[in-house]
Amino acid sequence: MIKRKRISAHIYRAVIIMLFIILSFALLFTGCRIESISDSAFTSKTETAVLPDEEIIDKVPDSADTGSAETAIEADQEMIVSGFYKLLDAEAMPDELLEFVDKNVAYTVPDTMTLLLENLEYKQKSYIETATQYLFEGDAQQKLLDAFKNEAEFTPDNIEKIKDENLKADILKMFEGGFKFINLEGSYYPIIDFKYLKKYSSYLSIQYRDYLDVRAAESENVHSRDAGLTISWDELSQRMIKAEKYLDKYKAENPRKIEISRLFLLYFASYLYGQDNTPTRDWSTNAVYEEVLESYRDTVNENPSSKAAGILSNYLSELENSGYILTDDILNDIGKYLNEVINIYDLDSPYIILEQLKHLYYQSEHAVYGSVRLAGGSYSEYNEEGSQAVLTVTLSEFIAAGDLDGNGINDAAAVLIEEPAGEGTLYYLHAIYNGGPYIYSIANTFLGDSVKIKEISIKDGKIFIDMLMHKEDDPACCPTVEVKKTFKLDGYDLKEI
Repeated sequence: MIKRKRISAHIYRAVIIMLFIILSFALLFTGCRIESISDSAFTSKTETAVLPDEEIIDKVPDSADTGSAETAIEADQEMIVSGFYKLLDAEAMPDELLEFVDKNVAYTVPDTMTLLLENLEYKQKSYIETATQYLFEGDAQQKLLDAFKNEAEFTPDNIEKIKDENLKADILKMFEGGFKFINLEGSYYPIIDFKYLKKYSSYLSIQYRDYLDVRAAESENVHSRDAGLTISWDELSQRMIKAEKYLDKYKAENPRKIEISRLFLLYFASYLYGQDNTPTRDWSTNAVYEEVLESYRDTVNENPSSKAAGILSNYLSELENSGYILTDDILNDIGKYLNEVINIYDLDSPYIILEQLKHLYYQSEHAVYGSVRLAGGSYSEYNEEGSQAVLTVTLSEFIAAGDLDGNGINDAAAVLIEEPAGEGTLYYLHAIYNGGPYIYSIANTFLGDSVKIKEISIKDGKIFIDMLMHKEDDPACCPTVEVKKTFKLDGYDLKEI
């Protein structure tokens, strides 16, 4: 298993930039643990466990008996899924998983392909940070910049431009694992190439095809970078409406809804607020640009059934009343429109909020740079040699959704367990703020060493904790004093009341 080592400052900066990418492209829904680099970031760990050749289904059984044929097909699906899970258990890399998918794709039914691609995506997302770390070790970035003048050149067809054979092999594995590369602030970063995954569309359900369509548009041309839009206002509107149509059509709560929800809110927020380098208004006068207003009007007129367009219409009316000037009152109140679409589509449901807790950044005084990012609810940090864990962090089962700041949108609270080497089992309460497209831990407080949490809840803007703490003669394993604590978020502090 690849182990996460303590990383240098320039690599850490790269990882922080990746936070932007992750917030823009995905949540990390995976149970896999990211660990650090060995000789090669994409070295196979499955020499004795790779199963694709064993698990290929030669053909779907042909039978005049429909019942027998259906039973045989069902058995085939079980074999395919079993083979894929064996690869996951053996820590196969994304390229190995895609190789398995390619060898079995003709024998799958849509439900099976959905399961395979969802798990593939989990693995891909969990690996992005490790791949990024690899690309910032040594002189890999400089070699990539020497090989490719821009990201348009950085394709599998041009792989021979990389002169370092080891780097070339690893980059090729990334491509074969469904990644592509974008340039942010003069460095190359891997992201999932959803357009690449569209080659499986004919084997997928309509819902999953629609999901890939929305995701592929973003991975093909990222809508924002360097604090500015890279697409027109009209294109931003079209992506927003397309994402909304997905949410309107598919209401089941699953990881795909979370992903599309985040993109939808990113588009909607960018459409209303603009970005630092692509503002909606003239900074000197606060007058909204005419091209922005025209795009707003077109969106409203062309999408009469869109709830987002209806909210935008109300915003336009407010702007019209102010002479199309973004007054302080409008700016201070603009968040209500974002909250309105969140409420309409239930984008702050407990499922959507709590599922994201498994993959967030959290503050940690024991981490080398003061924060950790969970993957599937856990994190491990190793020493320089990668031989010993110096910190593990785990999201406990004690999590809750509820409004902490009175804006009518669910936030969350979570208890994390930190185990720094030789320092006990430490429990921390985190308050998680829901900012629409982004949710993040905004404050935390220490609960105790080896305490036992019994219950956590949120009510009336307060976090309630029932727990057991130690009295003087209690053994470390077994606290006996029942304590009820109440906390309230106060700015960036979590205060006990």
